[in-house]
Amino acid sequence: MELVVFNDIESDIIWKCQEEVEKRSNELAREKINKKIDALIELARAISQYPSIFKSADIDGTIRTAGTLVQSLCSREQIDELMHIPTKAVLGKGYLIAKINFFNMLKQLADPIPELREEALMISQDITEIVYTLMSEEVFMNIIEDRTMDEKVRNRTAFLLANIWEYRLNHGVSEFAPILNSIWNARKRLRPVFGTMLGTSELMTMSLDIDPAWMEFLSDSTISPDVFPALEEFLFALTFEELCELRKQMKTLGLRSVTKKELYTITGKKPRYPEFNDSDPRELYRFFRNRKQSAMLRRSADMEGPKRTIEEYIMCYILQTTSWTGKAGLMDV
Repeated sequence: MELVVFNDIESDIIWKCQEEVEKRSNELAREKINKKIDALIELARAISQYPSIFKSADIDGTIRTAGTLVQSLCSREQIDELMHIPTKAVLGKGYLIAKINFFNMLKQLADPIPELREEALMISQDITEIVYTLMSEEVFMNIIEDRTMDEKVRNRTAFLLANIWEYRLNHGVSEFAPILNSIWNARKRLRPVFGTMLGTSELMTMSLDIDPAWMEFLSDSTISPDVFPALEEFLFALTFEELCELRKQMKTLGLRSVTKKELYTITGKKPRYPEFNDSDPRELYRFFRNRKQSAMLRRSADMEGPKRTIEEYIMCYILQTTSWTGKAGLMDV
């Protein structure tokens, strides 16, 4: 497979940034850009030297295949996983983070230059796509680590994760998990109004541009009752506990609606989950990580509230209810 470090759009953005830097005789910036490009190329080349995750290998008489990798992922304890993940996967994650840092540096250079206004917006979108890939990897790993989950779902998820590890130099999350891509894009654009705290307005607004499977998932009467609290966390960027406290205080104070500005006054606390907007796509990743940690804490302590993120619930639903075939000729499992 041909080594692809930057696609055509990314290459064009980099060239235009370099051109503007040259015009301004910014030697330091030019040197930084070139050094980081060389480093990314070398890192991508190193990753490409490792064998395909889907290629069978005989190591000291032990045959390793994609199937044995899936079995290994599903059987390991969380604390033991890192030492059994393919080197290609570990380096690949580092490569994505390095690419985010590179484009973030380019954006800082482009933001104050009027001629690069369009490129700055495109860089932000590129960072967003890479962040989505990192998030999808964590969603899949969370499902695999959950021993209460159906074994077939965990196996299918492991194949999806293996595809990310194998192809992430050339593909983004839109190829691996389009439903997650559409959910995150919709949430990124959403500005919660709070109001009566029913979430109706937020859900309708967000659902306009999401795959039809999203509404099928929400309308399925067999889904876990924890799905809707997880959805509320996603919509309002408040923890389950904060939402319960807010509603309790609204009832005590006789309030029928609330604005975002009134949250701190009513609860007396700053919301735990971070705010995020288009200015820094990395904040969406932080928002996901916070929700993930809250869910894991509730699950381990058997506390009330959602035990998984809404992303995990939707992926489990899809992998349970649809006919699924993996990428690169992988058989259904």
